Amino acid sequence: SSGINAEWPLRPGEAWNRECVRCASSFPLATVVVANKVDQDVERVVSREEGEKWAKSHKLTYWETSAATGVGVFSMFHSLLQDVVEKMRNPHNETYGDDGLEK
Repeated sequence: SSGINAEWPLRPGEAWNRECVRCASSFPLATVVVANKVDQDVERVVSREEGEKWAKSHKLTYWETSAATGVGVFSMFHSLLQDVVEKMRNPHNETYGDDGLEK
């Protein structure tokens, strides 16, 4: 995993996202994109807008967090777990495609 100050951290996400979608073809997938180390904003390489755009283009939710300060961590996990519970309750919900991602 890499933080917002890593050199082009979104590139590995492409392959990772394809692999998740491929492996999750038989059930809904709960996935988020998390930008970590937002407390180190001075060294930031990936803007919030760029991260949000990338996540949206892959139908994913974008979060900014800091493990050091705790910013956004609880909210991100809470949202992710709510998504997991919803998908477990309604595994064949028509809002999800064959790849498990929201349509």
